[in-house]
Amino acid sequence: MFDLIRPGQRLVTALGAVLLAVTAGCAQPYATPSAVIAEFHPDGTRSACVAISAPLVARIGAPVPVTAACSSDPDGGSLVYAWSLADAPAGSRLSLGNTDAVTPTLVPDTAGKFRLKLVVSNGVVASAPAFVDVAVGTCGGHSPAATLEASSANPHVGEMVSLSATVADEDTAADCGAHAATFDYAWSLADVPLGSQAALNGANLRAPSFSVDVAGRYTVRLVVTDPSGKASHPAELALDASPCGGNAPTVSVVTPTSTNLETGEVISLAASVTDSDTDASCAAHAATFRYDWAFTALPAGSRASLNDAALAEPSFVPDVAGAYALALTVTDPTGRSATATQILSVVAAPAGPSNPDPVCGASAPTAVGRVLWPGPVAVCGGRVVALNLEGTDAIELDANASSDRDNRECGMSQTLGYAWTLVTTPVTGGKSALESSDGPSTVLRVTRDGVYKVRLVVTDSSGLSSHELFCSVFAGNVGSRG
Repeated sequence: MFDLIRPGQRLVTALGAVLLAVTAGCAQPYATPSAVIAEFHPDGTRSACVAISAPLVARIGAPVPVTAACSSDPDGGSLVYAWSLADAPAGSRLSLGNTDAVTPTLVPDTAGKFRLKLVVSNGVVASAPAFVDVAVGTCGGHSPAATLEASSANPHVGEMVSLSATVADEDTAADCGAHAATFDYAWSLADVPLGSQAALNGANLRAPSFSVDVAGRYTVRLVVTDPSGKASHPAELALDASPCGGNAPTVSVVTPTSTNLETGEVISLAASVTDSDTDASCAAHAATFRYDWAFTALPAGSRASLNDAALAEPSFVPDVAGAYALALTVTDPTGRSATATQILSVVAAPAGPSNPDPVCGASAPTAVGRVLWPGPVAVCGGRVVALNLEGTDAIELDANASSDRDNRECGMSQTLGYAWTLVTTPVTGGKSALESSDGPSTVLRVTRDGVYKVRLVVTDSSGLSSHELFCSVFAGNVGSRG
């Protein structure tokens, strides 16, 4: 029986037999190296050269501790390393680093399973590939989230608004601990009302603030970034500022507190000031105002002047008959102001019965009384002056502003005498009294809360006396001298 062998087969069989004969009696010339993936410790040590058999557990953003240092070549030759990613989760953009080093750089960028491959070579023969799976959880992959708060959701104009934020980040939880709970803040005013110049006192502060300057909607925005570089979605908070606090005061027509608009008489001035910002429903600021009085025109030849242009109720003595034009500007604590004007028509004082044609030396003095303490300074006449004694019992009265036309216009040097009289007290038979009754100033000692009325008459050295002037005060919070 003959074998059915084709001619080409005989040659292949013969060559195989020769190769078997050559290699059967001698050793293989190059050994195959072994690729081993082991755990790597940050300090460069390892417990043992044991290949990783179970999947490694890792988190996003943290390097995976693997090394090829346990790989070997049977002949003790040096090795060349070739790392690569055999598999990665969907959405990952990870780029493996140091792929030819003993320890590669593998920092997961998303949750899921990564498969790492290692091949080593001695320059001639390459090893079989070694693989390790890396299971990456969600820890380290969360972005922070911010919730905004403000000191007032409906601030008024002029109010300082303080901002704060509560930041949540699952990567800071105890069971994760991917990074510390420290964040970078980027605040901004995303929208402000038309005409507003509002600005934050610091865009990167943890709790910045800003001042409302115009009524309308203010939108605050914050982006928070964690230590790993992950930023939150922009968080926004809308604040609706009311017109409260943005109103200017209103000044009614200036009126004199006295009706005797004659030359030589003390004319006290007053004005009614209102400001809706001081209403109970607003209370944006206290009802305190700055007063600026001024004459805008005087009769020809007049040298009249106000006793104090900054008083709420100043006074003046007209010296020439005619029109006295006044202007009052009132400014509130926010700097907003209003102005009112008034013209007062003053007539000449009638001549006395014994002196139909007045001459120098025939004019009676003019009494001007003021409440000096406790402040604010107030001019006597007409209105009751309300005082808070804050536990004391003293009210200081002064008449040094009194004058005599004979001295003022004629250059005479008549001296003035003063007569103070306590006319009315809250209690009949009380112990309230004036410390002096004949000086240019005196102190009224009071015993209880209520209205006190003091009369002042000024007499010149020729014997002529002024009209009676009354200082009426309401004393509150009176203290006792014991």
